[in-house]
Amino acid sequence: MSTTVLSARVTLYVPSTFDKGNPLPQGKHESLVRHVARQFSQSFGGATCTTGQGFYVADNGDLIEERVTLVTSYHALETVEALAIVIPIAQVIKNLYGQESIAIETEQGIQFI
Repeated sequence: MSTTVLSARVTLYVPSTFDKGNPLPQGKHESLVRHVARQFSQSFGGATCTTGQGFYVADNGDLIEERVTLVTSYHALETVEALAIVIPIAQVIKNLYGQESIAIETEQGIQFI
């Protein structure tokens, strides 16, 4: 049995808030996470979700605290190819939910869309 090792990864930080700190209803957040996980699974073959607590300083100086869900996939694509799939997903979330930025992490580092 051969084993394939995938070392390239991409993670999208899915927010649980909209318009700079207002909490999304629980069902809406879960639906958003499942949507991203489905897109990742279709594009990369699978996804894993983990939760965390995120903080950032908004443009107005307020400290925003929110629960985030990290949706991660390992894949065999070049990083630029994976980002071509994930950046449009992040842009839609950013626009729909009034986010200042959405984080995308790869094995090369993190960027904010």
